[in-house]
Formats: sequence, structure tokens, C-alpha cells
Amino acid sequence: MGGVGKTLLAQRVHNSMDLQQNFQEVLWLTVGQNPNIMSLYGNLSNQLGGPNLNYQDGQVECKHKLYTRLSHARALLILDDVWESNLVEWLDVAKGPGSVTLLTTRNQHVLQRVRAIEVGLTNLSMADSWSLFCVHAFGQSSIVPHELEETARLVAKECKGLPLALKVIGGVMAGKKSLGEWKRELNKLQDSRVNNQDVGIQLFEHLKISYDDLRNVDHPNAKECFLYFAAFPEDAMIRQTTLCDYWAAEGLVPGHVGDEREEDVYYVLGSIESLPKELGHLIHLVYLSLEGCENLKELPKSIGKLQKLVFLHLSSCSRLKKLPTSIAKLLMLENLDLRSCEKLEYLPVEMSNLKALQSVQIRRCNKLQWPKPQSKHSNWLSHDNILLELVALKQLNIDGPLKILESIHTTTTKLNMRSLDIGKLSSFPTLMQSMVELEGLEIVELGPRIRALPSWMTSFLQLKNLTMVNCESVESIPALDTLPMLLQLKLWRLTSITKLPGSFTRMGGFPTLEIFDLYECEKLTEFPEVEEGAMPKLRELGLIGCICLQSLPLSLSLLSNVQELDVSDCNDNLLTFCKVNFRDSPIWKSFTVDGKCLITKEEI
Repeated sequence: MGGVGKTLLAQRVHNSMDLQQNFQEVLWLTVGQNPNIMSLYGNLSNQLGGPNLNYQDGQVECKHKLYTRLSHARALLILDDVWESNLVEWLDVAKGPGSVTLLTTRNQHVLQRVRAIEVGLTNLSMADSWSLFCVHAFGQSSIVPHELEETARLVAKECKGLPLALKVIGGVMAGKKSLGEWKRELNKLQDSRVNNQDVGIQLFEHLKISYDDLRNVDHPNAKECFLYFAAFPEDAMIRQTTLCDYWAAEGLVPGHVGDEREEDVYYVLGSIESLPKELGHLIHLVYLSLEGCENLKELPKSIGKLQKLVFLHLSSCSRLKKLPTSIAKLLMLENLDLRSCEKLEYLPVEMSNLKALQSVQIRRCNKLQWPKPQSKHSNWLSHDNILLELVALKQLNIDGPLKILESIHTTTTKLNMRSLDIGKLSSFPTLMQSMVELEGLEIVELGPRIRALPSWMTSFLQLKNLTMVNCESVESIPALDTLPMLLQLKLWRLTSITKLPGSFTRMGGFPTLEIFDLYECEKLTEFPEVEEGAMPKLRELGLIGCICLQSLPLSLSLLSNVQELDVSDCNDNLLTFCKVNFRDSPIWKSFTVDGKCLITKEEI
């Protein structure tokens, strides 16, 4: 039966730290009713980091490669939502010593055919159903108004002990205080039971009530936005930005897209090798995603006819070598995603015509060369001021040789960049100093010669999020505590930092900071004394993997709003120090290790 909690229980198994320590590989596949076996093989290969699969070899050869890869590994393979027993034969490839395959299914014959050990899940009891329903309908306190209790119990009863229905219907009823509203919803549930004897259809009708309730949400397109989840595979992980791109392309949420909403608004393609020149006939196309088309080598020139195109996503087109010059005709293009286009060599110089372009993502394009090739007929990106010509550019995600940035020796031009994500810097480009509107900055992997962050970083007065990762040579950090808008500061694997600036914890420092995360800063030996009034809004402080910290200042207790202080994977001496010195402090309730509070029930 659907909705009884099979997938949730399997997820708990998958995420169990104890189980992960007992298996070399823990793998998950959502199978579903109409699975594509080759896509599932590709998913497994990605989770394992290999082998490389050639889909032209067919299912038998791909299965053999995965079987061989796992033949010597102790693996837990979870096959979720299996509908047909013959699928297990194709997907059960974890046969190494000590390996286990766990599958979930609503069809008992599947278990019988594969001779599995059956563990059945039953519906919740009335008492447990009522408790779960109340949590979602009335909040954690589960205080039920007396005048609603009788009707509320009848509503919970209609959910037939199914956790999914109890959670969804409880959520629908949350905030409804009128007895009339409760009775109307009860009537709908009872009608669906009378009109449909099939349990599966009854469950669907119960869940549909939550969809119908979206008419009460304060957004005119709430239902349409919800239906877009159908564009993704079952149980797929959906990036928030991708979903918002779809909505914007349809005009369901604010975006640059015009008011016309004719045919071909968006087009998402899977694994293809070439595009027909007739692509240019889709003149109303707004969103084109070719993400993961690994065999695609070029785009047709006719792409330039898609003059309403706003989003062009080419990430992981690993054989794409160049873009046609006709891309310069996409005058409404706002978002260009070229991440992991590993064979992309050059970008056309005509890209400077894309005056509406707001976001460019070109990470992991290892062959991309900014200098002009040695050919007088070449028309590829080479001139220094390309960024200055993209006047609408607000987000840049780039790594590798940064000559496009490093060659622009000017600080006089103000760039309206809002988000910059850069990696593998050998030096800080002068151009960065002019990006005074930055709200988000992420720096990954600084070169070995960069031992200090530039002081001009304190001039980014609009900065809200700053992340630094694998900057192993950096030994000192400027007084970032003066940044008036900073909400999140994440310093991950800055392995040469031994101490933080004392100003970080001064009175009035970091006035808006909510999250401060120091992750695996392995040489950090001390945390500065905290002055009263420092970091007044800090909610989370992370010290995970800071193995040289032996103690923390007792003045840390002045950070009165901290809700979580994570000391996972730290020195045992630090944990002992904290237990001895902070046990009587209000901040003690915030200390956690591996997601678990250090405070005991007796201390609460």
C-alpha cells in the first residue's frame, strides 16, 4: 500500500551512520513504475564514481561492469518502489561478500518471486494516528481546541492510519480554527470514501485535498507551480534554482520573460547526440536545457533564431567543443550554464552583444582558454573588457585560468555583480575591487602564494554570504567583522589559520551574522575572547574538525542567541573542557556532537 512509510523507513536505513560504517558502499535507486534501466545504471555509476558506461554497449554489458565493480565490495543496495520482479534481476548487482539488497514494494508477488525475506509495515493504530495528526494540525504542543476535537478525530480516522495521509491532511488543517471549515473538509474525505472503494484511489483523493487547498495560498499561480513537480522523475532531487527557472520561464513567478505565453515555452532534452537545424523553428522557446547530453558535440546555428530564449543550460555536455557565433543573437538570454563542459575550448567574442545576460556559470571547463588562438581568422573571446561589456551581469561562477579577470587592470569601472563564485586563483584580480555590489562571494582553492586575504574585502558593504573552501595557504584574515550586512561566514579547510582576528568578537562586531562555520581548520588553536555585544544575532557556530582547539573562552557564554554550537570531530580535550566549564552556562544546551546535544535529560 502506498503512503504507509516504506520509503521513509528505507531512507532512515540509508542515512544510518552505524550502517554506513559497516558497508563500503551504500547505494540508493528509486525504481518506480516505468524505469529506464540504463538511466538507473548511470545513476549507480555516478554514486560509485565509476565504471564509465558506454550506453551503446547495451544493458547486459553495463550490468556486467557494475557487477564487476561491486564484486569485491561490501555494499548495501536499496531499490525503492519496485513494481515488477523482473527489474530486480537487472538491478541487483551488489553481490560482493557481505552485501545486502533491500527493496521496497507495494506488491507482495515481487517479494515472493525474488524469494526475499519479507518485513511488513502495518497502518498506525488509532492512538498513534491521532498523535501524528495533531503534531501537523495543531503544532508541537498538540493542544486541540475543545470545540474541534470530535471533528478532528473523525478527520484523522478518515486517513486510515496512513502516515502520509495523516501528515498531508494534518498540514491542510493547520491554522483552520472554524468548526465549519473542519466539517467541510471532513465531508470531502467521507465523499471520496463512498465514491471510491479502491484504497489507492481513496488515498489519492485524500491527498488531492491538499492540492485543492492551494487556492487559499496568497499566490495566484500556486497550483500551477505545484504541478511543475511532474516535470521531474519520481523521487528526484530537485534544485531550487532549477525549479524557479521553470516557473520564471512560464511567467508563474516574477522574471524577465515577456507577457506572451505561446507554445514551446520550455524544452528539456535528455541524452541526445545532435540537434536538428529545425530547432530554430521553436520561436517562442524560453527555456532550453540540454544538461547531461554527454554525446552532444555542437549546437546548430539556428539556435540564434530563438530570440525569446532566456535560459540556456548546457551543463555536463562533456563533448561540446564550441558555441556557434549565432548565440550572440539571443538578445533576451539571461542565464548561460556551461558547467562541466570539459571539452569546451573557446567562447565567441560576439557574446559581448548579450546585454541581458545576468548569470554565467563556467566551472570545470578544463580546456577553456581565454587568450585568442593564433589565427587571424579566429573570432573567439579574447579582449580584456568582455566582462565590462556584459552590462547586466550579476552572477559569475568560474574557475581555472582566470585571465579574463586577471587581465583587467582597472578599479575605476563599477560592476553591478551580485554573486561571484571563483576557484583556483593564483592571485586576486584587481577587477574584484570594483564589485562593490557583491552580495555573495565563494572562493575555492587559492594558490600557494596567497597567504593573506586582501584588506579591500572589507569594502564589500552589501556582502551577505562569504564562503572560502580549501584555501590552505591563507594564514591571516582581515577584519571582516566590519561588514554590516554579512549573514553567513563559512571558512572551510583553511588549514594554515592558527587564530582568528581579535576584532571578530569585539563589541558590535558582525552585527548581522547568523551563521559562523569553521570547518576542519586543523591548525586553529584558539578562539578569541568574546566581548559583550559581539555577534548579537549569531544562531549557529560550527567548529567541526578543528582538532587543535583545546579550550574555548568562558566568555563564549555571552553569545546568548546561539542555538547550535557544533564541536563534532574535535579534540577529546576540548570536549572534556566544555563539559567541565560550560555545564552550568545557558550556552551548554547548544553544544552538539554529530547532531546530538551534549546536555543530558537529567540536566534539562
